[in-house]
Amino acid sequence: MRINILLTGTAAIYGLVGLGLLFAPDELLAAIGAPASVPVSWLVQAFGTALLGLAFMNWFQRYTRTEGILGRPVLVPNLFFVATSFWLALSAWRRSQSEILLACALVLGALSVAFGWRLLARHPAPPPADG
Repeated sequence: MRINILLTGTAAIYGLVGLGLLFAPDELLAAIGAPASVPVSWLVQAFGTALLGLAFMNWFQRYTRTEGILGRPVLVPNLFFVATSFWLALSAWRRSQSEILLACALVLGALSVAFGWRLLARHPAPPPADG
């Protein structure tokens, strides 16, 4: 079995960011210049938990083929997340000019292209099964 680099890499990225958001929300909010309050910290922690769920989904699917119709249940949520997050990070960066938000936007933009390519591009037919 071949490991799927895209799913494994995003599982690691989502997992690290999700853990940070879950266990250090106030510190991460301060790093981007956002005021920390109880409701905002709760929302950041809830987002971190959802991100960990997406990370685990990608991790458990790291050996699967994502070409064709069978990859859509994994690729569509990832594409929706990274594409939406890219535009949100870009919008927040334009308002705050934070280098952290710009870096996040660049990474999310690259992941949007990667997941979009994997989902929408024509791929060659899979090799025949041995046996």
